[in-house]
Amino acid sequence: MSSNGLYDQLVGGLMAEGEATEDRGQGVVTLTEFDHRPLPTPLRLHVTPTSFDQHLRSMA
Repeated sequence: MSSNGLYDQLVGGLMAEGEATEDRGQGVVTLTEFDHRPLPTPLRLHVTPTSFDQHLRSMA
């Protein structure tokens, strides 16, 4: 699977488990709800398909 595919799975999974918005241009995914419960403070993940791919490769 391509890195874009894995990134899309990550973002899709976060969206399926709560509420998340994605800004690919800025490289930010913002979670406002997880496990279908609101988060007290939004969580911002600074991630792009490229950075996610690099992180996965570094863990291999």
